[in-house]
Amino acid sequence: MEEIDFVTKREIIELFVNSTIFEIQKTREIPRINFIFDENGLSLIESVKKRPFKKEDYFTPDISDKDYELLLSQNKISENAYNIKINDADTFFTLLTEIVNEQVRLEYEYHGFNNARYKALLMLRRIWLRMDSTDFYSVENFLMKQRDFIKNRELDTFKKDSIFTQYNGINVYYKVSPQESYYETSRVVRFYLYDGNERHDLANILYDIREENHENVCYIYAVQKPKISKKSKRLERLIYKVNSLSSDGKSSVHPNFSLPMLFFIELLKSHNIDHIKVPLYQVLSYDYHVLLSKKSKEDFNKRWNKEKLLEMERLRTSDNRLDKKEYAALLEEYNYEKQWYDHVVDKEDFISKSKSEGLANLFMFLESIGSLNINAIPLDDTTYLDVSLNKENRLNR
Repeated sequence: MEEIDFVTKREIIELFVNSTIFEIQKTREIPRINFIFDENGLSLIESVKKRPFKKEDYFTPDISDKDYELLLSQNKISENAYNIKINDADTFFTLLTEIVNEQVRLEYEYHGFNNARYKALLMLRRIWLRMDSTDFYSVENFLMKQRDFIKNRELDTFKKDSIFTQYNGINVYYKVSPQESYYETSRVVRFYLYDGNERHDLANILYDIREENHENVCYIYAVQKPKISKKSKRLERLIYKVNSLSSDGKSSVHPNFSLPMLFFIELLKSHNIDHIKVPLYQVLSYDYHVLLSKKSKEDFNKRWNKEKLLEMERLRTSDNRLDKKEYAALLEEYNYEKQWYDHVVDKEDFISKSKSEGLANLFMFLESIGSLNINAIPLDDTTYLDVSLNKENRLNR
C-alpha cells in the first residue's frame, strides 16, 4: 500500500503565508479575516522565510517579500474584517499541521486520498468557518477541539452502507463519511429507508465527537437535507408515524429530520455516548453563504447563458439522433447544476434560520417526546444546547 504523505510545520507556515492569507483577503469564498501575530509570531514566520522549506520531488512555494508585506498589512484589528489574534504562533502552526495530517489520514482510510498539500490549502482556508463566538477568544483552543474531532474514530464505518435497524418493517441503512472542509464538521452520518425497490433519503446529521472530562461528547452542528436526494412518496408517508410519539400526534418538525435524529440517538447510545452539545451559531456562516450564493449565481449564469440555452433548444427539436443524445447529456448536467443553484442562491437567510431556530426546534421536539433532556440553553458564556440522552428507545414504543 502506498505510504501516506504528510506535511510539516514549516511547510504549513509557508502555505499559510504564501496562499491562505492572500486567498482569504480576496473574499471570493471566505469572509475577510485578519490574522494578528505578535512579535514572536512574526519572528517565527520570518525565520521560515529566510530558510525556506524544501521537499524532494515537490514544488514548495517560498514566502516572498510580497507575501510578507501582505501579512504585515493585515496584521491589525480592523472593523472591516473578522479578527483572529494568535497568542502562541508556534502552537497555532503546530495544531494546524496536526489537523491537516489527521484529515489526510482520515480520508486515506476511507478513500485512499493522498495529497497532503492540496488538503492543507483547503483546510487552512476553510477551517475558520467552524468557529463560534467563544472560539475567537482563544483560537488555539478552537484548533485543539478541531484536531480532537478529526482524530476520534468512535463511529467511523470504513465499509459500504450498513443496515442499522428496521422502521415499520422497512430496512434502515446508514453510512458515516468524512466531510468536505467547507462543512461545519469532519463527519456526516446518512440514514435512508430502502425496501428493495424504492429508497427514501432522510436528512444528514453533521456531527463530531471528542473526549471531555473522561467521556465522549457528540457535537451536532446541523441536520440538513442532502444536496441531491432520492425520494419515495410511499416511504415518506410511513415516516409520518414518528409524529404519533408526541402528545397530540403532531409536530412542527418534518419527520425527514426528526426520524434520523432518533436513529442517531440510538447509534450514540450503542457506543455509550449520552451527552450531546448543539452549537447554534458559527460566526462566519452567514457571510460565507452570501459569498457562496453570489459565486454560484455567477457560475451558473455564465455556464447556462442565453446562447447555451438556445443551442439546447435546437438540439431538443432536432431529428438527428446524435443531437438528441447530446441534448440528453446537457439536460442532465443542467438539472444537476440547477439543483445546486436552488439549494444555495439567495438562501443565506433560510440557511441561517435553519441552522439556529430549526435546529433548536428539532431538539425541543425530541425533548417533548422523551428522547432527551435539554440541560442548558445558549447564554452569554456558551453558544450551544447541552443535552443528555434518555435510556428508553422511543422508536420501540
